Amino acid sequence: DHTLLAVATGNSRRGLDKVLERHGLTGVFHSEQVADHHPSKPNPSMILTAWNDTGVRPSRAGMLGDTTYDMDMARAAGIKKIGVTWGYHATETLKPDAMIETFAALSGAALHCGARRGSAVDGRASAVATLVVETGRLCGVEVGLGTRSR
Repeated sequence: DHTLLAVATGNSRRGLDKVLERHGLTGVFHSEQVADHHPSKPNPSMILTAWNDTGVRPSRAGMLGDTTYDMDMARAAGIKKIGVTWGYHATETLKPDAMIETFAALSGAALHCGARRGSAVDGRASAVATLVVETGRLCGVEVGLGTRSR
């Protein structure tokens, strides 16, 4: 098992490319879904396309987000929701399956959301998620995490 990362963002392709390039993350994500090719959140189209790209089962996937739109999109797709306390929307409005206050808590939240212990979020994936979500607080980038059996 290993962790796959996908981006589902309301940004344009051009905007996401700039963010990824600025932070040295070009090529890190297995799937990059942008607003240019999908209906607006909370439509689950971005998540469904990421599943198709990665082969991750819904029971092994989770959405990490900072807005009610992210949580509603995950709910519409039938996957677990991980909220963050430092985002755009008030934490009490998110209603996630797990809430994290620091990036250090991401691995535990992924386990809570159905990933198997020892195979879900490794140190490298956590570091990548950290950078993108921090950037997302300013640029609207969210990260979807999932695991796939080989």
